[in-house]
Amino acid sequence: MHRQIPIEKDALLAFSASATVWITYLTAIATEVMKERKRSTLSVEDLFSALNETDFGDFVEPLQQFLQEYKEQQTKKKEAKWEQKQAELGNHVAAQGTKPPGDDDHGMEEEPESGNVDGMETYDQKQQASIESLLN
Repeated sequence: MHRQIPIEKDALLAFSASATVWITYLTAIATEVMKERKRSTLSVEDLFSALNETDFGDFVEPLQQFLQEYKEQQTKKKEAKWEQKQAELGNHVAAQGTKPPGDDDHGMEEEPESGNVDGMETYDQKQQASIESLLN
């Protein structure tokens, strides 16, 4: 259940500043992990390691699930857009279930079930429940 709580402008500013400091701190730790692994590009695994190092490891699993579901949604949207474009062009290949050229599913499995067209409502509810379970 969502309930709205009035928040003062100064409190919103404090939230924003706190989030900026937290992201900067977490990025610094993830960068150290990246360097220890002798890489030059920060990866999501570096971020997960940084969360574990800062005693926020409980967030890793929900974030992994969030990331997986997000990727699945993006793939689904891309495929739907491609199929629509193919249908507009009169190409019947899309109707045969062919994926867009160069598209790969990145090892993803089935799409998340949804209660509406794009699955956002169910997805948002799952995300909110994950966050609430972490905070309780």
